[in-house]
Amino acid sequence: MEELFKYFDNTLILRVLYPVSSNLDSRGLIGKLARFERVDKVSTSVTVLDDLCPLIPALVTRKVTGILNFVNRGTLSYISVIEDIKQKSPIGWKQPRVEESAAARPACELDVSQLAAASGCDVPEAAASVRRIIAGFSEEVLQALTRNSKL
Repeated sequence: MEELFKYFDNTLILRVLYPVSSNLDSRGLIGKLARFERVDKVSTSVTVLDDLCPLIPALVTRKVTGILNFVNRGTLSYISVIEDIKQKSPIGWKQPRVEESAAARPACELDVSQLAAASGCDVPEAAASVRRIIAGFSEEVLQALTRNSKL
């Protein structure tokens, strides 16, 4: 799609990577990690929708075009998400095992400088935003999150 849209000078493509939201969509990263049987030691850029969606009106108002990495600053470790859930988890939650893969996967950290410049706003840090979301989970939400069934 990016290849196709590069010929148009009036489009904006927001490149989303591993979406995270406080509404715990079952397809979101936090819900998936909580239900996996195993988790690899991976760090990657993520899109915390609660942080970044409010930037869209500024991008539209400024008539920004092109392709932007629509991710938070820094990376998020899958292991840290599991640890944060573990601290608040209900009794009986089966924590995923950590895989020690022979070929450790490198971190994928996308540059957010263009997003910050285009929106005129600071881009929040990924790990801090996800910790904030997990800290805000109620006991009821955590029980639904940590069950093997869908959210």
